[in-house]
Amino acid sequence: MNMDNRCLTIKVPGKLMIAGEYAVLEPGYPAVVIAVNRYITIRINHSKKNILSFATSESSEVSWIIDENNRVAGLEGEDYAFIREAIETSYEFLKEKGLSMLPFEIHIRSELMDQVTGKKYGLGSSAAIVVGVIRSILLLHNQDIQKEPLQLFKLACLAHLKSQGNGSGADIAACVFGGWLLYSRYDVAWLTRQLNQKAYSRQEEGILKLITMPWPSLRIERILPPSNVRLFIGWTKYSAQTAPMIERIEIFQKQEPIRYGEFLARSKNAVNDFIRSCKLKDGAGILHSIHENRKALQYLSDMTKVPVETKEMKTLCDIADWYGRGKSSGAGGGDCGIAFLLGEDKLDTLKYEWEQAGIMPLHLLVAESLDEWYNDKN
Repeated sequence: MNMDNRCLTIKVPGKLMIAGEYAVLEPGYPAVVIAVNRYITIRINHSKKNILSFATSESSEVSWIIDENNRVAGLEGEDYAFIREAIETSYEFLKEKGLSMLPFEIHIRSELMDQVTGKKYGLGSSAAIVVGVIRSILLLHNQDIQKEPLQLFKLACLAHLKSQGNGSGADIAACVFGGWLLYSRYDVAWLTRQLNQKAYSRQEEGILKLITMPWPSLRIERILPPSNVRLFIGWTKYSAQTAPMIERIEIFQKQEPIRYGEFLARSKNAVNDFIRSCKLKDGAGILHSIHENRKALQYLSDMTKVPVETKEMKTLCDIADWYGRGKSSGAGGGDCGIAFLLGEDKLDTLKYEWEQAGIMPLHLLVAESLDEWYNDKN
């Protein structure tokens, strides 16, 4: 089939952090993350020039080029930072493969936000976009990187790290692998040194070598909770900015390493208990570990004055504790919270109580893997 006569469409799931937030920023400290069935949908086809567009009324088409320094020109500003780095990472990968990146038109549509207000749910839109843009570009150039999911994960981490400078990569793992995952972050100091060495030495096969070598401390494993445990998700209707909260935590970590170490230990114990309970099929153990992780995050919040639990989030979690156990998800400060219950008999009551308190239940399911891409003929 002629590549120029097809339009490829792929879907990338969002994510939700279950346990281990903030601690997962440290190499070797575990977290639990899931992929959810809300998606970023990307449509891509060859074109006479490079065009980016979004499925929102306020956004128009934007054109861009790769300049003489192998950088994207025309997508300046923070709004395009993740997409810009994803394109440049894809360009570098193709170049090292001996391929030229041909012009293309790419269209992005997101389900990871409230369709009425436009507020984000906190389901990892930047990670999903980076994964989707890289995969779609490479797929259009006959490089189905999803056959090597760990390499896709690493490419997306490189792009995300360059654009944001922080973040654990757990959201990227969920977008790539799907399902329930135990995740521990790679050694970011080691990776930064590798990138600096590559920049200075101008290696011809820098990125290919980097994504095929082992990354210290990185751990991605599939897990499965007991069958009698039910996960329910609520939205506070407030969006949170993750990066500023992470920066405040990092400052505290440097100023108060002993107290921060206490938080790390408490978080690690809670996540390890969660994993142990999964292996033992112990539903009560799952609820206990979730509560212990909530207490660890409250301890961190008290020390740093970072509002992990807003008033709305505390209400969400406290109501969940009437019927099971609840906690914030992700960086907190808004976005989503989660509830774990044993069985389904209390789900309707929990949903009603949340709604009465202004919490919006989100009927999300776990997405087991990336949806298969499909091909539309023009």
